[in-house]
Amino acid sequence: DQPVVVFHDDTVGRTTNLRNRPLTEVGFAELRAADAGKWYSYSFENERVPTLVESIQLADKLGLGLNIE
Repeated sequence: DQPVVVFHDDTVGRTTNLRNRPLTEVGFAELRAADAGKWYSYSFENERVPTLVESIQLADKLGLGLNIE
C-alpha cells in the first residue's frame, strides 16, 4: 500500500519536475523525490508532495482547518 498524497491535478507534469503522466501511474517514491515547488517560484525549490497525514499534522500544528474532498 502507498500512502495517500495531497495533489491537485490528475497529472504530475504541471506542478512537478516529472514527465507529464497520470498521477495514478507514478509510484510513491518517485513522486516524493520530485520537486513540487520550483514550478511556482525558485524560493520553493525542492518542496515535496505531502502525504495526507503530513498535511493533517501541519494543519493541526498551525491551528488550521481542512476541507478534504
